[in-house]
Amino acid sequence: MMTRHEQQGFSLVELMIAMTLGLIVTGAILKTFIANSQSMELQRAAVGLQEEGRATIDYITRYVRMAGFRETSLEEGSLSDGLSGAASSISIKFKAAASNATGSTDNPKPIAVLRDCLGTMVSNAAESVNLFQQVGNELVCQATINGGSAASAALISNVQELRILYGVDSDGDGIANQYKTTTGSDDVVLLKVCLRLRGGADIVSPAATYKMCDGSDDGTPSQKLERRIETTIALRNRVGS
Repeated sequence: MMTRHEQQGFSLVELMIAMTLGLIVTGAILKTFIANSQSMELQRAAVGLQEEGRATIDYITRYVRMAGFRETSLEEGSLSDGLSGAASSISIKFKAAASNATGSTDNPKPIAVLRDCLGTMVSNAAESVNLFQQVGNELVCQATINGGSAASAALISNVQELRILYGVDSDGDGIANQYKTTTGSDDVVLLKVCLRLRGGADIVSPAATYKMCDGSDDGTPSQKLERRIETTIALRNRVGS
């Protein structure tokens, strides 16, 4: 008597179900991978903008604190002689000591290696004027020594907005009680600087509406990432300080 052998394996319906389930799982994994990749790209872009902005703000702060500094005659240094500016630009002036100074009170020896915002050494009683301003989408530094030819270079690109507010002490207590968009002839005691940067790639979905430096909406949604970096700088070399 012959034994009947039944066929073993998957039916067509079972194969179709297995393939469907496999596609669903693969799709879920792929979707998660893409989402994670986009998230990582967004984080990298955010960190990059933050670091660039913070480094630029720190660089500006370094020069703002030198406004009115006169290494040649320290007692004659004054903020009013070294700081002028508007809402999106600021000019900072300082003066180095003479290289052959004797070290007396009136004419002290150089105490540091001074450089302008382009890295050029300022020495031998030279006067340096450093202008920071937004030109198009770049933050540009323009430097002049002793009234000579001006040289300039971009410090950072992708700048959406540079906004400077000047804190004025109108009652003489050393504390800012109002903020203006120009230095004018008022007694400025501090600066508020805001730098808004925008990335170059469309990585934000859906498009976002960002805040401007004054707190209002930009009004134009963008898929590019933005970061706003702000700082407050207390001024030195003030007359009577």
